[in-house]
Amino acid sequence: MTKPDRTRDDGLEIERAVKKRSVQCVHPDIGASPQAAEVVEAVISSYTLSSPLRKPYIPDELADPTAHPEILAAFEQAKAQYEAKLGALNDLCHFDCTGDWDPSSMFPGPQLLPIHDLAKVAVLRAAKSIVRLSSSLDEKALNNCCGLWIDWNEKSKTGVVLTTAHIIRTKHPTVNHWKGRDEYNSKASASVHLRNGTTAEGRLLYHQEHSMILLSLRCIPRLHLGMKFSSIKLLDTTHIEKMGRKYNIEEGLIVEEVSKESHAEKQGIHIGDIVECFNGQYIYTTIELEKMLMDRCKDHFEEGNALNAKIDISIQVFDTVKLLRRTANLTTNISDCGEVVDGSSSMVEANGARVDEMTKEEEDLSSFTPKSPISKPYIPDELNDPTVYPEVTVHLRDGTTAEGHYLYHQEHYDLAFFKVRVDEPVQLPSFNGSVHCGQDVFRLGRDQSMDLRITHGRVEYWNPASIERYHYMYFLHEHDDCLCDDDGGAVIDLDGKVVGLINNHLSASFVPSSILDNCVDLWRKFGCIPRLHLGMKFDSIRLLDPINVERMWRMHNIEEGLIVEKVSKESHAEKLGIFFGDIIECFNGEHIYTTIELENMLLGRCKDHFNQGKKLNAKIDVSIQVFHTDERVRRTINLNVEVSDHGEVIRESTYPITATLGTSAAVQSNQNVAGK
Repeated sequence: MTKPDRTRDDGLEIERAVKKRSVQCVHPDIGASPQAAEVVEAVISSYTLSSPLRKPYIPDELADPTAHPEILAAFEQAKAQYEAKLGALNDLCHFDCTGDWDPSSMFPGPQLLPIHDLAKVAVLRAAKSIVRLSSSLDEKALNNCCGLWIDWNEKSKTGVVLTTAHIIRTKHPTVNHWKGRDEYNSKASASVHLRNGTTAEGRLLYHQEHSMILLSLRCIPRLHLGMKFSSIKLLDTTHIEKMGRKYNIEEGLIVEEVSKESHAEKQGIHIGDIVECFNGQYIYTTIELEKMLMDRCKDHFEEGNALNAKIDISIQVFDTVKLLRRTANLTTNISDCGEVVDGSSSMVEANGARVDEMTKEEEDLSSFTPKSPISKPYIPDELNDPTVYPEVTVHLRDGTTAEGHYLYHQEHYDLAFFKVRVDEPVQLPSFNGSVHCGQDVFRLGRDQSMDLRITHGRVEYWNPASIERYHYMYFLHEHDDCLCDDDGGAVIDLDGKVVGLINNHLSASFVPSSILDNCVDLWRKFGCIPRLHLGMKFDSIRLLDPINVERMWRMHNIEEGLIVEKVSKESHAEKLGIFFGDIIECFNGEHIYTTIELENMLLGRCKDHFNQGKKLNAKIDVSIQVFHTDERVRRTINLNVEVSDHGEVIRESTYPITATLGTSAAVQSNQNVAGK
């Protein structure tokens, strides 16, 4: 009686176990129930080898187009089908860089060489928390923005996205932020399109080393695999991130070409498949592969074997069409000749059919294109009124979307918070509260195709223009860098930590992380972001040109502080006699040197106010030490200010001309000019 082949059975069981883990990895929503197990087994048992992709050609004896016009017509048709399928496979593996593809600023260049590897790791780490949002009003597109996951609740399967309030801004009549004329619609709804094609509700919360010669063997043997590869590690960062989103794979070798009639082709390996392991060893670059192949040859020769023998290599391959990971034994030839990888081709007959016909399944796969999900529209109960509100859609990194529901927005800092329903956990970013001038940073965003946009730059800090808020820092970059065209993108450091949120992509202003951290903390604790309205605008002496700083020291013996740029009409500051050009040196006894320090101090004071059980729209006294540059007098005064979560409006001081010069009204006007 013949004994059963236990070795073969064990091998099959191992292969089935690998396939099972692969299916569960690609389809994480499959659980551990008996029904789920049946699904897994069905997927594994239904796996069949795909027919090879072969390039059509016309035999020499039929190459005369005048004698055989039907052959030429059939060839053109088959060529078009081949190129279409090849293009579809290239799209699946995302390494075709032809066409209109724009490289990111992470593409290797002399300026980035000192930090390239460190920056690449940082970008890929931070990219997992970047999403894209879009809004619409009355079925018309409104705005596009990027955002950050800042919270995730496993129990309720909801996350919170932080973005710029521009996503729900309906009117922007002037570039001057301080006029307070922007309009926002706070009753926005949003949709997030998930990877499984469903839609989730979201609620707005708050606004080879070929020189390795084996001399002892008198030859340089090498295993011929019958394939050509590209390394995922050496792709542009944008393509690596896309691979991670689509297949949860960031390392391995992409099959670029399979040799006709090779064992790899017979094993069903195609262009675009990803080989992850060789003999259980993870291989990340083609140089590592070549070294491994030569080491295997060395072992082969040390065992007394010779050239032109056959060796089995175990490979783990991920099929990018069927989304299935499997282990296959590849029989390779050991040779010291140069390997020839000739791409697959197929002969065309007069009727347009291939000699090696594609299977029906292959044709279906090559022509398949994803379609948008059909979802029945409805109006949420809280929005069931005739008023038209903007709809906000959160575009997730895997290409799906979800509805985002408005939670809260803060007009002064231009921040908005949206609640998003997502079934899978999201990766939250890490924040670095310290960012300094000249620091190497990257701006991250997503384009309309959800591809990552990466721009290298450095942090700059200067006094803002008179029309801007004064809590910004700036992203300085080369003019030819590839920029994302929407606001809300993250600015990250070389550790992949967020140091800011882009407010305006045109001026490249961003809200630094120290202010973001305070704002998020206030919103989480109190449901709003209160701020003290001082009724003044400032410039920092520290950020002036050194010539002006030295002049300030010569004239007033002052080198630090905030210069009053504007005082709001009829504010308490104006009533206390504070004028343009005065210098504020201290707030509540604390020396303040920059406007960002001032904003963090104001937010901290509001936090104390709310911790004491007090609310918005209250009045608070702030002690300030002011130096009047006109009279050269220093004094300490109490400034009565309002606690508000609205955008601060600085009203320009004006007066009417009601009479001609020389009259009493004109004299009063002259006194208004003098500020007396």
